[in-house]
Amino acid sequence: MNNVAYRAAGLPSRFAAPLLAIAAFCALAVALVAPPLAFALLFSALAMMTRRTGLHTLWLFLACQSIFLTLNLSKVPDNDWGWYSSHYYWLRHLPFDQYIGTRFGQFNIKITEPVYYFMASMLSKLSDGNLAVLVTAVTAIVYLPVCLIASYFTKHLEDKPFVRLLVEWTVLLAGLSFTLTLHLIRQQVGGAILFMGVFLALRGHLRWAILFVLLSVFAHNSVGLPLALFTAVLVLSRWLSGKKLIVLSAGVGVLLGFAVLFLSIVLHYYSDGRSDGEISALTLFFDIFLLTAFVWTGRSQGVLNGKTGNVLTAFVVGYFAFLFILLPLPIPFLRMYFFMEYVRVILLVVLLGRVARPRQAVLFVPLLLAVALALFSARLIRSPFVFGAGAFIEVFHPPWAPVFENPLRQRFLPKVVDWGTGK
Repeated sequence: MNNVAYRAAGLPSRFAAPLLAIAAFCALAVALVAPPLAFALLFSALAMMTRRTGLHTLWLFLACQSIFLTLNLSKVPDNDWGWYSSHYYWLRHLPFDQYIGTRFGQFNIKITEPVYYFMASMLSKLSDGNLAVLVTAVTAIVYLPVCLIASYFTKHLEDKPFVRLLVEWTVLLAGLSFTLTLHLIRQQVGGAILFMGVFLALRGHLRWAILFVLLSVFAHNSVGLPLALFTAVLVLSRWLSGKKLIVLSAGVGVLLGFAVLFLSIVLHYYSDGRSDGEISALTLFFDIFLLTAFVWTGRSQGVLNGKTGNVLTAFVVGYFAFLFILLPLPIPFLRMYFFMEYVRVILLVVLLGRVARPRQAVLFVPLLLAVALALFSARLIRSPFVFGAGAFIEVFHPPWAPVFENPLRQRFLPKVVDWGTGK
């Protein structure tokens, strides 16, 4: 093949034969398994072969979209997703100024959270209420910053492209809870935009970072709480470092938690004892394990001595302390735990980036990827939400595998939206 074409794509010409072999394997996957998986493998191969950061991130993003978007497009519009789907359909002809600030039953379209509503209004009018357009936009918004962060923190593994790709896919599969990407969408979008701001800040683009941070607050006001904690940690880091900063950040997290707890009880905000779901014990133990491993490896490698590592560790510890105080209130705890999804991504990619350096990484990183894939499959199988991707679901849950039905699934199955009436 023409070497110029390879250079234009950011691919070394010596990778021509391996790339052709992988492409042939992908073609076989199309015939035997499912086209989305084949495209994911193809784009992953392109990501592995390129050293250009921008192109590598693009191929990685397209690879994850091939799987996650396919599944999200098949999600049955019920529960919270049914509410968003119905309103998206109504916004085809409903002027935005008549929608924002209006109360629909028990739900108030907050004028302080216009970002998602404006985006949904524009997309609905441009696509005549085509739900696939909204699904594509939300899935892209949620996973783009994850791909950027994963690519950024694994850049030091460029000389081990296979290991790097496995680390990135481990983060993509085990970092975010995929089944929640179309649940509490405004908060998901707000968290993703905030995460993008964090990425831009890490790259030194402070003006753009501030813009994205402000947008995230206006996507969902709850973003202001982790943002306030992070700001406090940054201010304290000017005078403190090491254990002192971590301990004091934990204290700030506790105080912030008590403030939210007090206001929730006094203002009766989500303190009526009802629950929209719960965080599984396995998820809690997994995140606590990641935090412990993150701090331990950071200390052993001297990473915590640097300001970035120190601030990041202090914030994560402070946020865990904040969440611990909110345990008595199920809904505030659940809502605030949503932001742990993005904290988990950072913990995973930094932790794996540290342990993937030894030569033995090529042996144990595939095992970690297998564990991440099993976790992704378990989340999909146990989810109370219904995905109708047909045979593609069997890639993650083969017909011969045992079925573990989630008892919550029936509780979260109201009527499906009628697209003719929007009800």
